[in-house]
Amino acid sequence: MSPLARSTNYYTGDSADRTYLVIGDRALQTSGYGQEPYAASKTFADWRSFKWGSWTLPVAILKEKEMAVEKRSERLTPGAARAAGLAQARAEALSAAGKGAVVKAEKILHEQTENGKVMIRVLFEIEQSIAVRRPIATDPKTQGE
Repeated sequence: MSPLARSTNYYTGDSADRTYLVIGDRALQTSGYGQEPYAASKTFADWRSFKWGSWTLPVAILKEKEMAVEKRSERLTPGAARAAGLAQARAEALSAAGKGAVVKAEKILHEQTENGKVMIRVLFEIEQSIAVRRPIATDPKTQGE
């Protein structure tokens, strides 16, 4: 099943940095004041702890980077949605078949478009190795025979 409309998040390139001095469970903001919050954003945090020998001190620096995110919607043609669905089905079949599997053939059994989705049934012919490595066990009682 592959939708005819999809929405994805894109980073716009706008970002804001903030730095905090963390002592115990308290944080004091040291930079990044006065920045307007974005309508939609994603925040990444980077902790830097201080060590003295083998001890970790209860003091740290926290740097946050807030990146603006924009949601975009796009309409796909039925052909593009079909191709995306086939690629997803192929990837799922190969991951289920295991390492070293190869798709030998594929056949579309049924294709239908309804409720804004393209639904396809696909038959894949996959070649995979089913050999299992096992150690050769030697029984000391039967060695002399």
